[in-house]
Amino acid sequence: TVNYTPPSGSTFPIGVTTVQCTATDSIGQTAQCSFTVTVPTPPALTLACPSPLTVPATSLDGAVATYSTTATGGVPPVNVNYTPPSGSTFPVGVTTVQCTATDSIGQTAQCSFTVTVPAPPALTLACPSPLTVPATSVDGAVATYSTTATGGVPPVTVNCTPTSGSTFPIGVTTVQCTATDSIGQTAQCSLDVTVTPAASEVDRFDHTLAAVRWELPSGEEETVYLSGAMDVRVWIDPAGSAVDRDGNGRDQVPTELAELRLAGASTTQGAVTVRLHATGQTPFQRSEGQLEELIDTVTGRLDVPPYAAAGGVDSRFDVFLEVAIGGATFHATEPVRLEARLRHRTPQPAEAYLSALATPVALLEESGTPADVRVLRVVIIPDARLTTRAVPEGELRLVLPNPATGVRLQRTLALGLDAVWTDVVGAAGGAVGTSAASEPETVAIDTSAGTAFYRYYLSGQ
Repeated sequence: TVNYTPPSGSTFPIGVTTVQCTATDSIGQTAQCSFTVTVPTPPALTLACPSPLTVPATSLDGAVATYSTTATGGVPPVNVNYTPPSGSTFPVGVTTVQCTATDSIGQTAQCSFTVTVPAPPALTLACPSPLTVPATSVDGAVATYSTTATGGVPPVTVNCTPTSGSTFPIGVTTVQCTATDSIGQTAQCSLDVTVTPAASEVDRFDHTLAAVRWELPSGEEETVYLSGAMDVRVWIDPAGSAVDRDGNGRDQVPTELAELRLAGASTTQGAVTVRLHATGQTPFQRSEGQLEELIDTVTGRLDVPPYAAAGGVDSRFDVFLEVAIGGATFHATEPVRLEARLRHRTPQPAEAYLSALATPVALLEESGTPADVRVLRVVIIPDARLTTRAVPEGELRLVLPNPATGVRLQRTLALGLDAVWTDVVGAAGGAVGTSAASEPETVAIDTSAGTAFYRYYLSGQ
């Protein structure tokens, strides 16, 4: 047997080690030899870090930084660990990175460097001074504006509510603007847009008559006659300026039925009032409309008296009604479209607005629950004043816009608005002709009883 000291397979330290070898046979004879094992000193391990890094912030959290070091010497393989690791997100400010290299025999080397993420430039947003623009319609006016964003990290986006180019209602609207840069910084500003009422006129009618036909919960239909007053606002200047807003070759101006105050009585339900749905209630919608000339003779002008020598207009309103019947109040969320063809900018005596309802308009209770009351037809005569023209004995001729509606005729032998009406002739009374035609029709009425003064209006039957 042969014995080695140190044994074969031992770990030899750095330097020179002598190995003693002894052989022994079975009868005890021995022999010796020796040799040396030299383990050279390994190359020293060194680690070189990069120069300090500066990276711009890419978000509010800072920026991602990547880097590498250079390890030399040592005994491969060499591993390098970084704290924080390369590829980490570094916050705004200065962060020291610690690096440690370790070779296969356990030698280590360290170095460090700094990663600086400068604070991004602050983002600011400047809004323009408050804007004041005149209304161009019942809806208000279009207003445009721009903001100025400075600083931040591009790109910077700015969002404003309402947006520039929106239609702003009459009154004061506050615009809220927010700028956001690419790293998430935000800045805000606001401005007020004031829309002043445009040139407008209010036509007041204190002698308004109306007929409303509705269907009651019982299924019964009833026509209620009402009287009162109404106000119409027309957005027009003294010259009659108008614009073709829908491109049909005819100029228009916006209008609004601003007030409607009508009262009457139902034969089955008692007192009835009809008005516009109150502004303080929800939902509130304006009863808006327009005047549109029949023929465009001068572009940019509403071609109807008093702005032109002759002409006419189609007038319409989308009316949101509120009806009080027998102590209960109902409202409509769908409008009643009223239409009339006028020979003057303002309705003349006896000119009537007729409803154009494809389907009945349902009324709702104040809570919003359907009330089982439906409006079937509406006729409104804004100016139903008695004319002072005497009708000679013989015949009175009336031109009905729609003869199917019938006529209510009142006659007096006295003068003035305080006259006492001596009789009423309805469409079913035989004195007034009716037909199912939809074209205008002239109706002749016998006035052989003598000279009298007449007032008439469509009955809505």
